[in-house]
Amino acid sequence: MIQKTPKVMVILPWDRYGDAGVEQQTKLILNNFPLRTYDFYVVPILESGSLKQKDNFGFRKDIKVIPIVVKHSRSTIFSITKAIRKTKPDLILSNLSHLTVVTELARLFSFFDVPIISVNHGTNFNSLKEKIILKFAYIFSSQMIAVSEGLKKDLTSKMRFRPDKIIFIPNALDTDSIINLSQGPIGENQASIKGKKKIIYIGRLEERQKSLFYLLKSFKKIHELNKNVELLMVGDGPDRDLLESFSRENDLDGRIFFLGWQANPYPYLASSDVLVLPSRFEGFGRVLLEALALGVPVVSTNCPSGPSEILADGEYGRLVPIENEKVLVEQLMLTLSSDPDRAKLRQRAKDFSVEKCIKLYENIFSKFI
Repeated sequence: MIQKTPKVMVILPWDRYGDAGVEQQTKLILNNFPLRTYDFYVVPILESGSLKQKDNFGFRKDIKVIPIVVKHSRSTIFSITKAIRKTKPDLILSNLSHLTVVTELARLFSFFDVPIISVNHGTNFNSLKEKIILKFAYIFSSQMIAVSEGLKKDLTSKMRFRPDKIIFIPNALDTDSIINLSQGPIGENQASIKGKKKIIYIGRLEERQKSLFYLLKSFKKIHELNKNVELLMVGDGPDRDLLESFSRENDLDGRIFFLGWQANPYPYLASSDVLVLPSRFEGFGRVLLEALALGVPVVSTNCPSGPSEILADGEYGRLVPIENEKVLVEQLMLTLSSDPDRAKLRQRAKDFSVEKCIKLYENIFSKFI
């Protein structure tokens, strides 16, 4: 008798502005899974008006993609219900708490019994709404994955979740791929900043999590101290217009460059002198690893959770308090004037291998299939 290949449905949000951390991590893991071990069905949840996706959303050709365009919550539930009924998966891997709740409702409507593993990429524990959604996601999940040790600790201590139901699986990085991509060309709009010291931020332009006005205010002070420093903002998001207005109102045009979403941000990163991550909270902080892989020094807030683990409590980069402009300015200025040990930074990134991450996912899959 021929044994059937287990089916795994993967549900994840798809940022309307382009690949974000969750999308990049999911593609990296699934594209590197051994062939014919699982049949993967990826269900990306897209907002109306999202950028058009080509080439199977970046997944390898044997991975089936079932995109869902969000109109309202009810239609999303029914669309996932339809996908469950059609594919009849043996396991569902759901990214982010609110999608886990939606997925459980869809599973109930499908009348199909399938275990759900929820992947938690970070939670704002100061938000009552997010904690309530997280609690339901935990209840509905057979297992919950935390992408950092700090996040796992917060889930068990702040939310009182059972430790045996939370497993830590770190994000991974394909360092060779990032190094190769970093050798690509830089856009023409960078001609004006050659020869300047460059601070770079890469990520979603969203104030709630990323605390970007804190970054811009800090950069204004840096620029008053050193006119030879410029800030690159790579990414897009709902608060871009407000951030650009702040830049104009504070005479920082020509000093802060809003470059938008970039399919390949790594040439910009490789040409920068320091990467900054000013977040209030993170699940992991993948962009820090990407900078280390290219030997670029980093300054990050010591936010929950992830940065302190990636940087080993400051051994591989500078950690600063959340929203402390004075310390951020000091540490960025120190980094710009220091000679980094780039080989040490690159070696640290190699600790987060794809192979190790895939092995951990295989272990957890085998518990339910």
